Amino acid sequence: MRIATFVPIAVSILIITLVSIPLLVGAIEDIYAYLAGLAGVIASWIGLYSSVIRPVLRKPEVRLEPMTSTVLFEPEEGSRTYLRMKVTNIGLTAAKNCVGRIVELRDEDNKQIPYDPLYFFWARQNDDVGYRPVTIYTGDSEFLDIARVSQRDMDFKLRVSTLGQPLPAGTLYMPIKQYFLKIAIYADDMSPFQAWYQVIVDPSSLKDTELRFVKEPGKKK
Repeated sequence: MRIATFVPIAVSILIITLVSIPLLVGAIEDIYAYLAGLAGVIASWIGLYSSVIRPVLRKPEVRLEPMTSTVLFEPEEGSRTYLRMKVTNIGLTAAKNCVGRIVELRDEDNKQIPYDPLYFFWARQNDDVGYRPVTIYTGDSEFLDIARVSQRDMDFKLRVSTLGQPLPAGTLYMPIKQYFLKIAIYADDMSPFQAWYQVIVDPSSLKDTELRFVKEPGKKK
């Protein structure tokens, strides 16, 4: 049973139990005043739940699942492997204006790479068609593009919206190797989701490149 359903039921049962005890033991002298006070308590609880508790319990919540797909283009372009996140809304309300962005980038030696906190493209978005946030309804999923690996050019490129602005030198096309990414997901009325992922890559078999959830690199237990 979801907590948004369980909490009001449990609290209501608790209130009814507590206020029924004096009635059962005959400790109430003015039953009408007692019932009036009881009605006030119930009304206050309903108002508190509707305006404060319910919106918190029913806010959007996302779950991320790394995915990999290899696409074969024209022979002269070669194959490209795309690293994506399947973003699923497991909350009780729609995740509106949902965006994903890179918070931090490190190399395989855990050295930070200067990188602006840019937004990742959602699937089928690019600088030509434009970038826009999405709405993910309860139980639905959208795919967030993280990076692509070109098997012909042997390079690694993050799928981020630059809004026509240049990236720091050497970060548009990067060498194929292990990287650590801190990824964040934001949406209206949702607590931010942040997690670290590692790019696992085998230069001899680029189609096997994958994203893997990890703890913050270099952080002591």
